[in-house]
Amino acid sequence: MDTLTTVLWDEWGTLVPNTAADAAREIVALLVGMGWEGGLEEGVVLCSRRMGVFQRLRRLWSFVAEEWGVDLGRVISFPSKGGSRKPSILMTLQLLARSRELLAECIESHRMSWPWVRGLWGAAGALYLPKNGYFLVLRLSVQNPLLPEVEAFLEDEGCPGSKRLHEGKEELLLRHQQSIAIFLSRMGLCGTSLRLEEHALFRSMRDQANRLVNCDSANIKKSLLAAERQLEECRQVVAYGLMEILPRELQELVRVRLQHGSASLQELGQLVQRPVSKSTVEYRWGKLRRLVGDLLQQRKEGRSCIWENPK
Repeated sequence: MDTLTTVLWDEWGTLVPNTAADAAREIVALLVGMGWEGGLEEGVVLCSRRMGVFQRLRRLWSFVAEEWGVDLGRVISFPSKGGSRKPSILMTLQLLARSRELLAECIESHRMSWPWVRGLWGAAGALYLPKNGYFLVLRLSVQNPLLPEVEAFLEDEGCPGSKRLHEGKEELLLRHQQSIAIFLSRMGLCGTSLRLEEHALFRSMRDQANRLVNCDSANIKKSLLAAERQLEECRQVVAYGLMEILPRELQELVRVRLQHGSASLQELGQLVQRPVSKSTVEYRWGKLRRLVGDLLQQRKEGRSCIWENPK
């Protein structure tokens, strides 16, 4: 079965924009969200480690190519500062000018919308699934002109999150599963949002099952330790010859425990001649422990005490 992150990026990469205007906004947001590698005479070089970004740009370009009348640019392998080569796109000067127009219009009119967010997400977003909880992050450069607009927009859209500065980038964080599901669905990734709900339900059921198993295991361990302690006390009763001077119901309790060493208190209550509840067994065991302790103390002090069994 496909993982949640695989479903997410597959759905994002194949999502069809509602209008050419939405496609244009997402294109510009993708370009703005990509990493800046430098400039050449032909244009500007932008890079991304995600090949899906370039595939998405090509898919969206079919919606705006005729209207814009400029080239998208070509994908190249451009040397980065560390010496390695990253997949990059050489954005033409004409496309750069067109992008700046749309970007300025968005900022000046405060018309942030989900296609803008979808583009920024594709270039600089990630979803993590640790063992506990969920973690969605949108990493944008502090110089990104859309950063203030995105922060305000998500707040207005009911997807508020925290933010932090990390390695020169501002990270917008969503940690609550429900907020992440809303964020994904509003971006148009409804299939991924539903899969996240399923994942959360499965994780909840699994965690509950683990808690029940751990609880049962702890209860069994506790019951066995109590039974082992009671067995030792019963052996002391027999070894010191105290059986015959105990009340009848306590004698029966000792015999049943010696015969059923691993039985729980509730099971012991059902094994006596007249079945009793767990609480009655606990009461009788406490009484037995006190009587035996008193008798052993009296013998130690040289005093005698005779208990008569009830007829």
